[in-house]
Amino acid sequence: MRRLSTTNIFFILIAITAVVLLLLNFTNPQDLGLLGVLLILFSIYIFFTVLFYFIYSLRSSSNKRRGAEKKVDNSTKPLAISAILALAPILLITLNSLGPIGIVGLVSIVLFETLAISFVNKRL
Repeated sequence: MRRLSTTNIFFILIAITAVVLLLLNFTNPQDLGLLGVLLILFSIYIFFTVLFYFIYSLRSSSNKRRGAEKKVDNSTKPLAISAILALAPILLITLNSLGPIGIVGLVSIVLFETLAISFVNKRL
C-alpha cells in the first residue's frame, strides 16, 4: 500500500473541512434529513481520522530526521489508532444530542477510548 504524502493529507483535510463548513452554513439538520446528518457525522469522523494520521506522520518523519532507531513500519497501527481517536468527537456529539453531557458520559468515552487503543496496541 502506498503512503500518502504530507501535502496530500493536508489537502484532504482542507477539502473535508470545506465540505463540512459548507453543509453546516448553508443548511440545517431539518432540511438535510437523516442522510445529511449522517454525511456530516461521517465527514467529521474522516476529518479527525486524517488529522490524527497527519499528526502521526509529521511526528514519525521528524523522528526519522533525528536519527531515531529504525522500527518496522506498520502503517495499519497508526491508522487504527487515528480511527479510534476520531470516534471521540462523534461520541460527544451523540451524547450531547441525547441531553447534557455529564461526568459519567465523559468518563465512559475516555474509558472506551483507552480500552480500544490498548487493544489495538496489543494486537498490532
